Amino acid sequence: MMKKLMFVVITFLTFLSISTIIKLPVQGASNVNNVQIVLHHRISEDGNFVEVNNDGKEHYYNDGMVDGANTTFSVYDLTTKYTDYLTHNRSPENLFQKIGVMSPTMIQKFIIDNKLHKLFNVTTNNAGISTFDVNGSDYKAYLIVQNNNDNSGTQSFAMPIAISFPFGNTNTGKPMSVIHIYTKATNLRRAPYFFKYGKDSCGNKFPLGGAKFVFYRFADNHRKEYLGINNDWVTSSDPKNDYRILKLSSHKSGLVLLQKYDLTPGTYYFSEVQSAKGFKISSYARHIPVWIPGSLTNLGFSRDVIVNHSRIPP
Repeated sequence: MMKKLMFVVITFLTFLSISTIIKLPVQGASNVNNVQIVLHHRISEDGNFVEVNNDGKEHYYNDGMVDGANTTFSVYDLTTKYTDYLTHNRSPENLFQKIGVMSPTMIQKFIIDNKLHKLFNVTTNNAGISTFDVNGSDYKAYLIVQNNNDNSGTQSFAMPIAISFPFGNTNTGKPMSVIHIYTKATNLRRAPYFFKYGKDSCGNKFPLGGAKFVFYRFADNHRKEYLGINNDWVTSSDPKNDYRILKLSSHKSGLVLLQKYDLTPGTYYFSEVQSAKGFKISSYARHIPVWIPGSLTNLGFSRDVIVNHSRIPP
């Protein structure tokens, strides 16, 4: 059994797209030097991430997502890393899958460690769409990451998107000159959140999904109270199995997010009550501190939410 290690990675979360673009089979060389990318930035307001079929085609969804307007993304050249995988007979799909679950902190480290060159920034319009061109020659690859600050003033979180060429139509296998890419994002605003990661015996880190957490505070009489499903506070000797208490599950990206609940200023705690399969709960994971500030200004909250001693900027 692998020994579990909990990581709490806090940053100004900026971008969520669980669907990573995977290289598709193409009949022959692409010979498409100029490819138009149509980026659709779509946001969930309740944290329910809907899987998107990123096959390059235009899709129409009725899933409750909203358009992510006025949001800026950076496009990086991923070609060197991509071709390195090909040269050493490693699967580029595995690379893209790893990229697709990186937290903002991890993807920024990946960009720095691999000295990725930023090509340009793009910003979505009022419909949450940005259109731009890239070189679609064979073996070109790109990384798309939302910037830390968007123009809407709303925090959102998404995973990075990677795409390589040639990129073929799933029906014909022929290279596509116009590719539609759909992000999935969730508004975070000032919601407390963190990432849960595991570490195997070889030292490899990875996000852990399926772990369950509760959220609690200490009342004036030092009694522990748990956040309930009705936005109330409940005392319980068995929070894991108490149906009245809100349970938060880590997403496959590792994200644990508390959203749309009213929190007064003060100190709170996340606590893991059920581990991911094959892992054990550490004592650290049972007491992850959260501090909610109380003052407001005309420009928004004057102080930051603090999770595990790291700030979440407004």
